[in-house]
Amino acid sequence: QQEGPSGTMFSYSTKLTNNSGENQTYSLSAEGAPEGWNVTFTPSDAGNATSSVPVDAGATSSITVAVTPSQNVTAGEYPLTLTANCAGENLELPVIVKITGSYGLAAATPTGNLSVKAFAGETQDAILSIQNTGNIDLTNVSLKAQASTDWKVTFDQDEISDIPAGESKEVTAHITPAKDAILGDYAVIVTASNDVASSNCDLRVSVQNHTGWGVVAIVIIVALVFGLGYVIRKFGRR
Repeated sequence: QQEGPSGTMFSYSTKLTNNSGENQTYSLSAEGAPEGWNVTFTPSDAGNATSSVPVDAGATSSITVAVTPSQNVTAGEYPLTLTANCAGENLELPVIVKITGSYGLAAATPTGNLSVKAFAGETQDAILSIQNTGNIDLTNVSLKAQASTDWKVTFDQDEISDIPAGESKEVTAHITPAKDAILGDYAVIVTASNDVASSNCDLRVSVQNHTGWGVVAIVIIVALVFGLGYVIRKFGRR
């Protein structure tokens, strides 16, 4: 039995002996390998992996078997059977691959865009994606935020009860800048964590003016200019 985290390539040194009185060519395979796993057989006297190997009568061939699990494999024990078959002989070698647990979280947005537009004193929503990047289910993942003074950040759920291995859950953050926030960019750091994993998502919140108020301001300024010009012309003639 060999063990390791997902992404590990497990290597087994095996020997295949031809006990028959004739030269044989053995077909090599692995039974019980889950979908997405890769199993290769490389004889010591060959540079490349192969699915068959010739062995002379009474001789022994050393073969390295490499087992590479899929990236999204979950923790646990996986029994495999290595087989070598020829016309008159069927040989089997049982092995066990044990995938140990790995924990991981990734907090981001579904689109990868970390920029948020907002207005002072008004709530703006941001969708977050919390992904379990490990191979063990995660439970009780809490969400917290750090923001500027007088800002308010809440979530539609403060805690995610469970995130299965390799899957994601979406959460909505409600971001309210301070009423007196001036125009500019601000950082809001969202942290997703439990007792074994954590991840930060750094949002850039851009506080802007309402376009409508900008137009009103321009109209008022233009009106004042024309009004002042009228006053100057009227009283300047006196």
